[in-house]
Amino acid sequence: DIFKITMSAIQIYFEQISDLIDDDNIKKEIKIIKKENGFDCTNIEEIILNSPEESLKLFKKAQKKRIVALKIYKKENDSDYFLFSKFNFVDLAGSERITKSGTTGINLKESIFINKSLYTLQNVVDALTNPKCVQYGHPPFRESKLTMILSNSLGGNCITTLIGCISPSLTEVNESISTLRFASSCKKIL
Repeated sequence: DIFKITMSAIQIYFEQISDLIDDDNIKKEIKIIKKENGFDCTNIEEIILNSPEESLKLFKKAQKKRIVALKIYKKENDSDYFLFSKFNFVDLAGSERITKSGTTGINLKESIFINKSLYTLQNVVDALTNPKCVQYGHPPFRESKLTMILSNSLGGNCITTLIGCISPSLTEVNESISTLRFASSCKKIL
């Protein structure tokens, strides 16, 4: 075979990364490391896929989770493969206006982490859409684990598709407008 395809699934929760398809109950330390072509996670399960059915089975196993990645490797010689392509499927939790929702306790802490990740993502998009912006010397990828992992999908030689969920409800107008503005700014990435 010339190509092999692998799949991994992780979740970022409270800025902690967990492996979603590893069946071992041993808590592993997962780190983000810098590689030649961006950032990647260490110590996560990466399953080789042999059929579309296998990918759907793993996808269903991690369907309620945040990030699923497919990696395609191309054979360079008889035994070595190199990373040829990577697909990230990301479900971004919506930001929450804490004053509106009245969230408290653990849900408040969760909302703060989600909002911080989304704020950093917006800052990265702003820096990428306006490289002359004085506020950023470089896109602030390292300020959030989410943006570190998505750095390949946001810059460089990549194709990114964003699907924004908006609500027709009048009570959600502000959130819908915010989503549309974010999607619009993503379209401007240079």
